[in-house]
Amino acid sequence: MKMPGTLTLKVAIGSLFKGFSQVILQANTATGILFFAAIVIAGIEAQKPELILYSLVGAVLSPTLAYAMNYAEDEIKNGIWGYNAILYSIALSVFTPVSVQNVILLITGNVGIVVLTPLLAKCLGGLPVLTMPFIMMTWLACLLANVPSTVSSVETSELFLHPVDYITACINNYMEIFLLSSFAGGALVMLGLALSDRIILIITMLVSVLSVFLSQYDEHVTLNQVVNGLYGYNVILTSVAVVLFGKGNLKVNVITGVWCVAFTLISGMVLSPLFSYWSLPLLTFPFVLSTWIYLFVQKNLNMYKTIC
Repeated sequence: MKMPGTLTLKVAIGSLFKGFSQVILQANTATGILFFAAIVIAGIEAQKPELILYSLVGAVLSPTLAYAMNYAEDEIKNGIWGYNAILYSIALSVFTPVSVQNVILLITGNVGIVVLTPLLAKCLGGLPVLTMPFIMMTWLACLLANVPSTVSSVETSELFLHPVDYITACINNYMEIFLLSSFAGGALVMLGLALSDRIILIITMLVSVLSVFLSQYDEHVTLNQVVNGLYGYNVILTSVAVVLFGKGNLKVNVITGVWCVAFTLISGMVLSPLFSYWSLPLLTFPFVLSTWIYLFVQKNLNMYKTIC
């Protein structure tokens, strides 16, 4: 459908920051500004300014291409065409050094996301693509750039997690959604969620605390992984999806939602060593897989109730 060309500068800026907020399934400009500020802080702390630049490239390039290809204007305004590109661009700066090849992968990957997303949506038969385009393009980039394996030695976290580690891990879980680790950045992400949806913030805080507590019983996770948020970020995303996509009976939603969050945690534990062996980052795949299963179950439960 041909768009009428009503994207003013104000709307374009709002779309840009909503792209950042959509990383956690929100469509709020103020939230997006805080999320971007969190990325800036994490980039400065990591002494990697390219993180900031790359995230902006993804936030601008992908929606611009979507606009040029006459994609739905409402989707562009709400940041739908920004979040996968933002995550991909950050991932590229995290996993590969700055180089000519890196820049080529940045541009071609953003183009690939814009082209791949509608094709993937058709294949999914009504399920949302979520962050799968980002995952697929990042895996492809890692294979092309020969990113080394991330297999690490086993270290039981139960003996090392002190109270300060729990607090740090719970907050870093939020920042790791953006593939980064920063206590201050994580706090800004939490603040951004508070501006957008306080209920979601409260639920994700409970899930974050629970994931850190359960990490003690996973013999294959290291202290650094837990403290840096690598253990809990997927369950936060899943809990947000459960709240936003839950329909029908509240009791059924709670039961299926709890199962979905638990499955996210378990699938992450199972898949992480396998993906590391293949030299591929796990990224948000457990969140995507769990949410798809949750939505499939929801759809079939609703169909069953309709028949009955």
